[in-house]
Amino acid sequence: MVKAYESILIVLDKPKHEQAAMEYASYLQARTGARVGLASFCWHPMVEQSAVLDSLHAQQLKMGMLSERDSWLQDLRAQSGMDSKNVTAETVWTNDIARWVAAAVMDDGHDLVVKSVHHSESFLHTRLDWRLILDCPAPLLMVSNRHNPQRSGNVLASLDLRRQDVEHQALNLKILDAASYVAELVDGTMHCVYVLEFSELLHGLDVEVRSVHEKAEKKASSLLDALIEPYGVSKAKVHIPDGKVERCVQRVVHEINADLLVVGTSANKGLTGALLGNSAE
Repeated sequence: MVKAYESILIVLDKPKHEQAAMEYASYLQARTGARVGLASFCWHPMVEQSAVLDSLHAQQLKMGMLSERDSWLQDLRAQSGMDSKNVTAETVWTNDIARWVAAAVMDDGHDLVVKSVHHSESFLHTRLDWRLILDCPAPLLMVSNRHNPQRSGNVLASLDLRRQDVEHQALNLKILDAASYVAELVDGTMHCVYVLEFSELLHGLDVEVRSVHEKAEKKASSLLDALIEPYGVSKAKVHIPDGKVERCVQRVVHEINADLLVVGTSANKGLTGALLGNSAE
């Protein structure tokens, strides 16, 4: 089972943005007593360009930016309402936030990283969110800044039964452990979803599509029953839609008004990741 959160790292947005991650981290700290680290990031390319600024002025610019940001950060810390004895705040100078977060998790033993999610319409733009999804060595809580006034307490665990190798089975158990832990933490209810993916080409083959669908659903139900039995999830809370994974999962999220979606990532990287993508993204 997932151990209680003892150390939470919050990746803050720039001051001009709403700090959606703070609200959730504050709630988690109140329920768990975890230590919280606030990390704010700043960087400017001009500081690194010796042809533009001499070393003295570059250093002055950097120190000025760090001082201004740190002043804002300390005010944010004071106004957070969190237990100040268990909250640290750090202003970091870096243009590679994902790498810094990964190193901080490994060095400081953070159990959870919390960050507000940013939406982009461009597939080719590799957002920081994507980097963290693929590279963060700790569980990552991506917080939406789209407020939902009607909290349901529903936590949805998205499972992948297509592969039965040891690695994927272990990942499914991690997902269930995390979803179960959070549901209990917030006095909520855990749901599970597994999406049956069917090719449209089936309709052009000499097969009984309905029969194929029934067999696939029966097999999935059997695998799910065995997987979720220790977690006490009722059949009414198990969802097996068919279609595209991302669309079906989002549909179930809306149907049950889920407050949290828990997914795993196989962390496809390089050319494989670029071509095949990742359902978590």
